[in-house]
Amino acid sequence: MTIENASPICITRYDARNLRKLIDERYSYIEQINENESNPLIIALDNATIVASNNISRNVVTMNSRIAIINQYTSERQTFTLVFPKDTNLKLNKFSVLDPIGSDLLGRRVGDEFEIESPIGKQTYIIAKIIQQPEAQLRATNRLTMRR
Repeated sequence: MTIENASPICITRYDARNLRKLIDERYSYIEQINENESNPLIIALDNATIVASNNISRNVVTMNSRIAIINQYTSERQTFTLVFPKDTNLKLNKFSVLDPIGSDLLGRRVGDEFEIESPIGKQTYIIAKIIQQPEAQLRATNRLTMRR
């Protein structure tokens, strides 16, 4: 998958720490060195801007975000949640960050376009909306609590 016209990616400190731990658990040190140049998740983490959870934009795909994407050719809209591998559930449209779509979309923004290779050829999609982002929900909850 390739991302077109993508802004630099931004990942929360919390997600970065948990993703590094996941990589350490999944790959030996030698495998990480070998994977470093080809694994999209490792590349994303190495090049990401890391920010505090309360500073991440609500338009950025973070872990456990529910997002809507639109096929640019068919206008078909799909929604899914980006999760850690242990929470993957295809019936509930929960895709792992280790899947190619997951690792490439982590840290991307609403409006970014990307291509997926499918049996009928390349399909171009756009990130249409962040339906739910844990960090944005937490900020909203904190604001409500502070008002009381």
